[in-house]
Amino acid sequence: MASLASNLTINTDDHWQDVISNIANGIYPKIGGGSFKQVYLGPNNKVYATEQILTKNPTYLFERLKDISKRVEKHVLIPDAYVERDGVRYWEMDYCQADLDAETGDTGGILKTFTVAELLVNFVELEKTVSDLHDAGITAMDIKPANMLFICAEGDRSIQMTDLDGSIIDGIGKVNLTLYFTYLKFEEDYIKQDLFALYTSFLRIIDESLWDYSPMQWYRSMKDWTHDVLSKLDLNEDCQAKNDLVKMYVEKLNALEQEEKPKEEEKEVETVAHRSVADIFGVRLKY
Repeated sequence: MASLASNLTINTDDHWQDVISNIANGIYPKIGGGSFKQVYLGPNNKVYATEQILTKNPTYLFERLKDISKRVEKHVLIPDAYVERDGVRYWEMDYCQADLDAETGDTGGILKTFTVAELLVNFVELEKTVSDLHDAGITAMDIKPANMLFICAEGDRSIQMTDLDGSIIDGIGKVNLTLYFTYLKFEEDYIKQDLFALYTSFLRIIDESLWDYSPMQWYRSMKDWTHDVLSKLDLNEDCQAKNDLVKMYVEKLNALEQEEKPKEEEKEVETVAHRSVADIFGVRLKY
């Protein structure tokens, strides 16, 4: 059976003693978390996440991300360091947050203040980032809007994926995907699953009403429920740019279900993305 080997030296300096003590004593306030991970706000725009050590995959992921950091760091929140103590893993990373709704202060994992132009650039770059992660042997990343952060300490408005520590590395690991962003017909094709989750996350980010999970029935074809998405579009002329973005990713979703993407069709879909970026910014993005 294949196995992973890590050459990573775990950080054990005294810095962590203070961090662990401050978390335990409530000095660092808790700002988030879930069933397996808790997140605390530290000083100097740093956050600390804690989780039980259930597998070694997060260690291998950390090492792999460091190896490819120059290629993916714009759109992946890569921890600065970590330590393992008494069955708990502690991560240190930059402070990022979801994009707040200006009126309610809610996040909901949904972008509120990005323009369609900003979304398009981020989406094209995120798709390239996911491809780079796949090339590095990282799959089944549990991609979803709730695992995306939008404004980091330096004010960068690039969408960053986070919580990748449950990913499969080189085909090894236990899959833990969110049902609502999983297409059961793909079974264990985790590259397609990641792209499906990425594109449906884009739809929900563009307009949360477009992706209400109801089309997630495994017996329906991709075209059946992407038709449902298109039927919800607002045909008002003011929504044309948003609608064009939605249609582009609906096309990409439909192409995923085909055994092999028609090369000419795929080229045309990419051309639409490039042309849209060129019209807005006067530049072209390469895949």
